[in-house]
Amino acid sequence: MINILSVRPISLLPVLIVLNGSFGNSFMQIKIGPATLNELFLLLMILVYRDVIIDTIRRSFILKLFFVWFAYSMLLLLVGLTKFGPISLRDATHQVDILTLFIVIALSHKFLTKSIIIRIILMSLLFEVADRLFFSSIFSWFTPFSGQPFFGGSIGSNLIVIAGFWIGVLVNDVTTKMRLTLITLSISLLLLMQNRYMYISLICTALLYLNYYKFGFKAKLKFLLITAVLFLSIESIFQFFTFIGIDFKGITKYGSGISASGILEHLKTAFGYTSDVYKGADDGFAIRFLWWGEIIDQALDSFDIMFGGQGFGIPLTSGTHLKPVREPHNSMISIFARGGVVYLILWLIPIGFIFKSIIRHIRSRLGIALIFGLISTLIMSLVEPAFELPPVCILFYFFLGYLANNTHVRTSTS
Repeated sequence: MINILSVRPISLLPVLIVLNGSFGNSFMQIKIGPATLNELFLLLMILVYRDVIIDTIRRSFILKLFFVWFAYSMLLLLVGLTKFGPISLRDATHQVDILTLFIVIALSHKFLTKSIIIRIILMSLLFEVADRLFFSSIFSWFTPFSGQPFFGGSIGSNLIVIAGFWIGVLVNDVTTKMRLTLITLSISLLLLMQNRYMYISLICTALLYLNYYKFGFKAKLKFLLITAVLFLSIESIFQFFTFIGIDFKGITKYGSGISASGILEHLKTAFGYTSDVYKGADDGFAIRFLWWGEIIDQALDSFDIMFGGQGFGIPLTSGTHLKPVREPHNSMISIFARGGVVYLILWLIPIGFIFKSIIRHIRSRLGIALIFGLISTLIMSLVEPAFELPPVCILFYFFLGYLANNTHVRTSTS
């Protein structure tokens, strides 16, 4: 039985999600000893609600699989700590942040409603826009790259932006003003962040919308026409803002390319196309394949690495000429490299089970919008260090747990 005093940490969890959705890459990474605010808060939640969470895990076969993966991760982390020290904690952030899933599945019915979910998305989008328009200039001398925002980044914001857009498109039982606000904020951030893989996420989820979910021919045609008009109008809209004195060059990643043709050119760099506007983007395409190839070759050459992984504490890549990079920009390969093939399978099976069950039983349009956000995160994780970042992990497992409860996914063995 949860007493009145123990309710307070629950009420703070949505606040944590808003902060992760907007400022997660910096603010929530404040160190207190070897741990961050994210990890300390999750550990506090586990401690306060341990009885409810343990009972939920006991009754759920799928959560037992996740717990086995978590327990094995902690063993690997302990070994890494003895060999390499606190840097191992940085490599195991995903493994610690999966505690979010246990917390939300056990407790979300006590504090989460549809209106709270939409407010979380809205507040995160508003903070992100403020970050891009104001904080990036105020704190510009803190940033490692000129013109980049001080808080957050496009990888951590991907789920919020994609889910926010689809809530605006699909959820028709909220006000028109709210829907237009969500769509406008999401599209604005998508353009300002200039991340080609966010474009791909939106394209992929749009194809799912058009081909899988049956909303009627008129709705699909209307969506296509509006999308085409907005896409072709991008350059004119931003030229108008430039004309009235708003300079976007200082708050965008590349300083230009905010147009239909610029987006298409940027997308081509994901496949090796060289661009003068998006300098260096094509290099990332080649470097990723080199990293992935090296990790797979190491595993094929060593039985121990194939089944035991390389563990936590050592970098999985040689980095770049610009900065050190510890992860290979593919979360699936990263999980495989850390713990081996069985370790990866232990994570993929429950993830696949929950996704399949949610998609099969999903009824609400809010649920569809959120599952689109989760799918976009999985897409991003194939080409970016997504699950290696706390903002991504905590957001992903928060919404995954919420959907598992609200679509009545059969996680219980009873």
